[in-house]
Amino acid sequence: MATVLIIDDDEILGTIVRDLVALCGYRPILRYSGRDGLACFYETSPDAVVTDILMPDCEGIEIIRKVRNHRPGTPIIAMSAGGRMGAGYVLQTAERMGADFVLRKPFDPGEMTRALHEAVSRIRPGAPAVSG
Repeated sequence: MATVLIIDDDEILGTIVRDLVALCGYRPILRYSGRDGLACFYETSPDAVVTDILMPDCEGIEIIRKVRNHRPGTPIIAMSAGGRMGAGYVLQTAERMGADFVLRKPFDPGEMTRALHEAVSRIRPGAPAVSG
């Protein structure tokens, strides 16, 4: 069973995504801050990551960068409402940094479900971590 790490500082949305991950048949791990999410990523080596972009302690762009540096093949789903900058700009930046899928909040549950299934289909068994 694939493990999906969800990082979102919005407890309600994080819980919704966690429940969608479970309904898709995957094992969810939920963290409510970027720092906690990164620590969990390094500790648990999840198969895929779903991250919010705009968070107060560590933004999703930094999470994407660190995931790509540590385990380049890890599928990443980025999501954002965009804040003052607008979702389009924020999500384009996430794609440029290496997110495999981007979703504008609020998203349709079907969009997240499709992204999760596609992300999990991209998992490469035994993909090594990058040292350093």
